[in-house]
Amino acid sequence: MRQRLSLASALLAALAAPLSGCQGPAATPACITDELGAQPAARFPSGRTYYLPTLTADPACASLAWALESAPSESANEVMTQAGQARFTPEVPGTYRFALGGGGETRTLEVIDGTTVPYEDFAYYPARSQAEVGDEVQGVVAFSPQLSTYRGAIGVYISDLWVAEAARGQGLGRRLLAAVRDEAAGLWGPGYLRLTVYAHNPDARRLYDRLGFTDRAAEVWMVLDGQALEVL
Repeated sequence: MRQRLSLASALLAALAAPLSGCQGPAATPACITDELGAQPAARFPSGRTYYLPTLTADPACASLAWALESAPSESANEVMTQAGQARFTPEVPGTYRFALGGGGETRTLEVIDGTTVPYEDFAYYPARSQAEVGDEVQGVVAFSPQLSTYRGAIGVYISDLWVAEAARGQGLGRRLLAAVRDEAAGLWGPGYLRLTVYAHNPDARRLYDRLGFTDRAAEVWMVLDGQALEVL
């Protein structure tokens, strides 16, 4: 009887030994090396390519792959992977959901009609809003897209904001900035507004403070121009 128990114990030990050395797939957050967060996940234009988070080459993550979990009924596209990078080109507006197979990680992409985006490149967009009373211009704001890898978002850079002296103190500056926010939202979905205020313009600084703008002491604007620019 003791011999049978010993044999049974030895057999269980032998079976358990290889099992104890087996490992399941790595935790999925550890398998993601780059979120590629500079891409917008909302208001993404159809017809453009969206890149899903990059996965590590670790063998423990080899079984994981991005796949389309849900999409608009008219969509026929699938996730494509080349050189280890998964990508997807939506052709139909709507909500797309991607899952990292077997890992529990998901990503959602909100797609808009790409034909409504007037330009293909963020480097050029309509960049002016103005307020008029009759034929007289009372205020103008000039703006453009700004890509920030630090923030992982596309924002708006306000290069100029001008309000006629007779129209100041009536909230026109705030309304112009709100118009920029709303106009840019229909173009590229900005995550922030950024501007420069000069030290000799305390009235503008008080306006921006009231609206909630904050200064960034750790950031220093630097300019290269003149001869230094020519010899660069």
